[in-house]
Amino acid sequence: TSWITKTGRIVTSIPSASQRNHVIVETFKGANRLTPKGEQPSSVAVNYFAGNHAANWHTSVATFQRIVFSDAYPGIDIELQAHRDSIEKIFAVRPGGNPSNISVRVSGVQEIVSNDSGGLTLLTGQGAAHLSRPLAYEISEIGRRPVQVAYRLTKDGYGFKVGKYDRRNALLIDPVLQTTYLGTSLDDSGRAIARNPTTGD
Repeated sequence: TSWITKTGRIVTSIPSASQRNHVIVETFKGANRLTPKGEQPSSVAVNYFAGNHAANWHTSVATFQRIVFSDAYPGIDIELQAHRDSIEKIFAVRPGGNPSNISVRVSGVQEIVSNDSGGLTLLTGQGAAHLSRPLAYEISEIGRRPVQVAYRLTKDGYGFKVGKYDRRNALLIDPVLQTTYLGTSLDDSGRAIARNPTTGD
């Protein structure tokens, strides 16, 4: 299950072989003030119990198939899409936007390494999660054209290295966080995304 805090952090809770969920948090470094907007409401509802105080407990919290952060970076929107057992992140770079501004901090992992498939392996104390090889497309009046893209590792996360494209056109960058991992056969409920119902982060 993934949910979004009021400051735009993406919190993903994933089952592990030990039966205890492992939490990975992604934060958009250097982003504008983020306000998540839920779109495509899901039929799934979740219950949220924080601590021992009933005032912090919430039931039947609405979930969404898609969450959008408009203008997360100048000229760049971020869309999160529930996709089977994974979370798809789409960075929509408008004409004139700079994809090198995108920077994602990842916590809850011990190390992030590139793998042979062009993706990233997120090493935790209980196993590894994976980010798929990113894809990028230039969008113009004549259609969609693939653009070279690769991860750019930082000291605490990742960004993107994007090949040449016409900056007068829009660009889509599309990696997927694959959340079924840590040696478990349990079915992770990544089919819907919840917004954090509390006022805290």
